[in-house]
Amino acid sequence: MNNLHYTLKITIVLLICTCHKIVIADYNLQKLQSSPCSITTSSIDVTVDCTNRGIKQINPTWFPKNATKIFLDNNRIRTVENFTFQHVAHLLVLSLTYNNIDTIHVNAFLGIETLQVLNLEFNKIDITSNRSFPKLVLHPLKNLKVLKLRQGLKIKTGDYPVKYFTCQSSLTNLSIDTVSDLLYFGPEFLNFTRLTRLELGGSANNITSKTFENVKRIRELYVTGLDKIVWISRNAFSALHELDVLHLENVYCGVRKALSLLWSFSGRNMSSIVLSQIYHNYYTSDQGLLKNDSFIYPSMTKYLTSICLKSFSFTNNKVFVIVGEAFYSSVWSSCLREIDLSENPLRGTNWALIKLSTLRNLEFVVIENLLRVRYLKKFNWEKYFSLTEKSSVDKSRKNATEVETNKTILKTFGQSGWQVYLLNNVKVFRAARMTRLTSFDLTVNVVRGERLQLIDISDSGFNNFTKPISGFTGLRFVDLSSNQMSVVTENWFDYLPKLETLVLSNCQLDGNFMAKKSGRLFSKLKSLQRLDLSTNSLTILSEDMFVYNSHLKMLRLADNRFNVVPFNLKYTPNLTFLDLTNNALVTLDVETRQMLDQFAQGNEGFQLYLDGNILSCGCESLSFLQWLMSTNVTFDKGGIFPCMDQNGVVTNTSTYRNLDVLWRTCWGEFFLQISLVVICLIIIGLLSTFVINKKLTYISHYVIQLFGGFKFQTASDYKTGVFIGYAENDYRFACHTLRSFVEDNLGMTSYLRDRDLLPSTDIARGIVDAINSSWRIVLVFNKTFLLNDDWMMFTFRSAIYAQTPANPNRVIVLVDENHAYNLPTELLNAVVEDNIVVVRHWVMTYELREKLKTLLCPGPKIKTLNKCI
Repeated sequence: MNNLHYTLKITIVLLICTCHKIVIADYNLQKLQSSPCSITTSSIDVTVDCTNRGIKQINPTWFPKNATKIFLDNNRIRTVENFTFQHVAHLLVLSLTYNNIDTIHVNAFLGIETLQVLNLEFNKIDITSNRSFPKLVLHPLKNLKVLKLRQGLKIKTGDYPVKYFTCQSSLTNLSIDTVSDLLYFGPEFLNFTRLTRLELGGSANNITSKTFENVKRIRELYVTGLDKIVWISRNAFSALHELDVLHLENVYCGVRKALSLLWSFSGRNMSSIVLSQIYHNYYTSDQGLLKNDSFIYPSMTKYLTSICLKSFSFTNNKVFVIVGEAFYSSVWSSCLREIDLSENPLRGTNWALIKLSTLRNLEFVVIENLLRVRYLKKFNWEKYFSLTEKSSVDKSRKNATEVETNKTILKTFGQSGWQVYLLNNVKVFRAARMTRLTSFDLTVNVVRGERLQLIDISDSGFNNFTKPISGFTGLRFVDLSSNQMSVVTENWFDYLPKLETLVLSNCQLDGNFMAKKSGRLFSKLKSLQRLDLSTNSLTILSEDMFVYNSHLKMLRLADNRFNVVPFNLKYTPNLTFLDLTNNALVTLDVETRQMLDQFAQGNEGFQLYLDGNILSCGCESLSFLQWLMSTNVTFDKGGIFPCMDQNGVVTNTSTYRNLDVLWRTCWGEFFLQISLVVICLIIIGLLSTFVINKKLTYISHYVIQLFGGFKFQTASDYKTGVFIGYAENDYRFACHTLRSFVEDNLGMTSYLRDRDLLPSTDIARGIVDAINSSWRIVLVFNKTFLLNDDWMMFTFRSAIYAQTPANPNRVIVLVDENHAYNLPTELLNAVVEDNIVVVRHWVMTYELREKLKTLLCPGPKIKTLNKCI
């Protein structure tokens, strides 16, 4: 019984501990999920990222007190309440772009006087309305350096409220919408003595010579989205004597007009001019003017080419012809480093492009989409790629001929194939869609290719990659996407020792070749850090994939047919980004999840993209879903992916934020059955223990009788039916009441010492003989028997010794309830509890009769004269 109690206690303690742990885990999970934002801590910044979380209202408790940067972009916020950021006293950057904000309360930014960057672009804020944008809302922000307010609302009536611009004297960067048809910055902008960058948008359609007279110190001007422009003064930029960067984008003033405006900068040094989509709007211009703008003559660019310019971008301007030396001058030959003529449908301009090649200091050449336009959006690998400093040029190159020096590309054909000479300074060559059909079945040797670091010849009709190109020893970025690479040799990339980024998206790579030779194909690219194999319908990669590419950090395998991670993650210990979107993944195995968790512990964390896979959210994927909710890996789409439940219904993983529901659905019935079985076993065990404890003697004797030939004695084996032991001073109940019940009611013989012991017989011997010849021994215990009777000790000890395995439970004790606790210990150890009858009153009650009948009767199957009636 003691063991049973101990077992029950241990079980209860374990159940309590388990429930306590579950409660704590649920509490921690709820606490973790209470904020939709992620917090990143570095040595100098604490960044709170709440981007793209579907937030409708800002909760100040999401931001720790030591936060320095808060990003709430791409949500559904409508109002910024008072004192929202008051407790974030060290905030430096706050961004709320691309929300639905139409109301900002006057004290919304109170308490963040340290703020340096405030970005409210592209909401629904009417800065001319005191309700939408109170006049004193920016008053606390006296340290503000960057203020971005462009909304794109096309407000046509109103003025810039003067009170907005009285306290931000430290402002260096301002983006703002125009608020009337006439673009004019009033005297209030004279307070911005440090303003160097100005970005404009809006609905203005007139720009005069006085437009910028109060912001004449700016060095960078970005004008975007003035698509209703009617008139621009030729002297519009004449006040901007310090301007270094000019960007005109989506300003439909016409190419000829835009180029004429540059006379103000003639003969000056500037860093960058961008003219993009400046053609005439079809709805406001006649066809003759549009046609004239489609041809670029040297007379139109005379002001442009007189500027010592480092970078020039002339993209998407619907220019068909560049005549002669329109984009060439001696000034540009010594100054220009970068040129971009992309997105123009150029025809018949070979000579103009050849003249560009004579710009001897040109480093960046971009001539994309000249033959056909790309409509599909590419993954932007270049944001992860930065060019190194200029490498030293071999002295032998400096002695090259003038012809070789002045030619960007010069090709000669010999017996071994093509010899291609590059200009010494070219570092970037981007010429996507430069040809329609070209085969790489000839050996190409590049001379002076050490400087070239980036080349993009995507979607250019290249095919038959059977002969590798040599000479690009300094190449670090290659984009061959959308070319036909179904035929490629396994050594094609062997001569690119410094390659870091390789883009092979949509190249129709052969599945069998990649399954067998993909490891060999990239084995020589020891410096490879970024690889794109997306959109190739691949199902498997070779087992030795990336064995030699331990520096790999980013890998795109999107839009293929992989149903598992198709390579061994142990070969890519530095991996931080893996894109598996739009594949056939159902789940991730345990080993893969463990490896990804290890990657996530690194300094840069780990990003895993899984959107577009129909994951399993059935019972068999319970552990995967639990990992999805608890891992430190960063997922796309906020970790919410489509999945299919056990009934074949497509849902998403957000449905299973509370895994207890799924756990009960999957395992509840099973564990309920297990619990019922365990409970039944416990009950059976308790009952068995109880029965065994009560009937241990009978059971042991039964076993002995069953296997050892032993037999129990019956009442017929004894001379006397019942021996009655009692005290001499209390003989009435024993000699009259009890004797009468035994002899008259039960029909059994009895032995009484005062009646049946012969005077000549020794008392002790008579008692022992009588006990040994009796079927049952009844001892009547009262106060006299326990304390004063001389034969008490002798009688009950003789009765105990008389119990044998052949007649167990022979002794029956009747005791007064007031003296039940005074029974001798030896008697209690020898007599079973059921054979000790506590008597409240010494009378033969119904209960006492029934109890005695049960204990004394020999049983219905024993045939004897001393049987119960």
